[in-house]
Amino acid sequence: MHNELELSLSHNGEFWFTDGFNIQLYGKDLETIEDKISAAVQNDPRFDNDESVKVQLRFDMDVIPKWLHQYHAHYFNYTFTVNNQELD
Repeated sequence: MHNELELSLSHNGEFWFTDGFNIQLYGKDLETIEDKISAAVQNDPRFDNDESVKVQLRFDMDVIPKWLHQYHAHYFNYTFTVNNQELD
């Protein structure tokens, strides 16, 4: 089975962050956010250890001034996969 997870991604001027797993995950760069999301997925009982999880990060357009929305239909969205397999 292949699970999907969609999270909102935002930036506060210093850190990237996302609300997920009932906590906010922060990082200076997107690689740090991905690592934190991967760790959270692997520790979450909702996902079985033998599954991969497709994580879709959707940028929160509310942090960009409304007048810029006409030039940016989206800032960026992207997807990555967490291989959620139990290590021996």
